[in-house]
Amino acid sequence: MARQYLLQTYLLRSATHDITLSIYSKREISQSHLIPILLLSAPRWTDVFISIPHISMHTFSAVRGCLHRLNRIHVEYTNGIFVVRAPFSKPKFDAFEYAPLLRSFSINGVCNGVKQMYLPWSQLTTYTAHDWTSTYLDIFKLAPDMETATLQCDDDSEDDVPLPTTYSSHQRLRVLHLREVDESDVVSEGGMVRFLRM
Repeated sequence: MARQYLLQTYLLRSATHDITLSIYSKREISQSHLIPILLLSAPRWTDVFISIPHISMHTFSAVRGCLHRLNRIHVEYTNGIFVVRAPFSKPKFDAFEYAPLLRSFSINGVCNGVKQMYLPWSQLTTYTAHDWTSTYLDIFKLAPDMETATLQCDDDSEDDVPLPTTYSSHQRLRVLHLREVDESDVVSEGGMVRFLRM
């Protein structure tokens, strides 16, 4: 109860100032008494850094449409890297879909996870992730204004994910940091760079 009171007091005293939200937990957070208080401050969030179990992500669904100042999001799943496979069973995560100022998104700890999220891809300029090559190619199509991408490519050949035969053109991409897994079939065929025209 004392923590709730302190958090409410700090948020009240901060008035209308921007908030950088950082949450780190190895345990599921949706039942925490502090979460509803934090979610009420969502319209003031500018930067969000969350490192939580995947199951806790839907806790943030309540802030959908309230993220008017949000510029940057970093999501990391603390329960190890896992793969989201099609067909997708749960509804897509959409809390960050309506964030008019969002420009930077990064995600770690899941492969193919962005297929489970609605994001304002068309306005993103910076993207960082550890994912499959095929997922990145989809993202480049969704994000034509991407200027900076930092990508760690995992091998998706073991999951029989078909790679495209056509190239993707990216006129605005200025910085590409790329790290590919050595044993990947994609690397032996020329790597991800062969799919991009810049």
